[in-house]
Amino acid sequence: MDEEIGIIHVNKNSSPAALMDEGIILYKSLLRQCSTGEEKIEPLNNLERLAFIEANCRTFAAYRQLQELFNEMHKKIASKRAILNRTDN
Repeated sequence: MDEEIGIIHVNKNSSPAALMDEGIILYKSLLRQCSTGEEKIEPLNNLERLAFIEANCRTFAAYRQLQELFNEMHKKIASKRAILNRTDN
């Protein structure tokens, strides 16, 4: 999906809104899966950044911001996994 949205922005021949909407839904699903009642795993300023993305989903800046949110979540999940593996051993 990331490559498809990037190509749309480079070619400027169609609107990335539908793919961005898919990306936003996927990101929100990831957030739900990574949150428990007592702990939330989310990037810094997550709500503000997500609001910006939703309000500007047709822009390249929103695409980059969504891309960065996914990258930061990947790092946070990897960090949490490493911590859990250390405590299990």
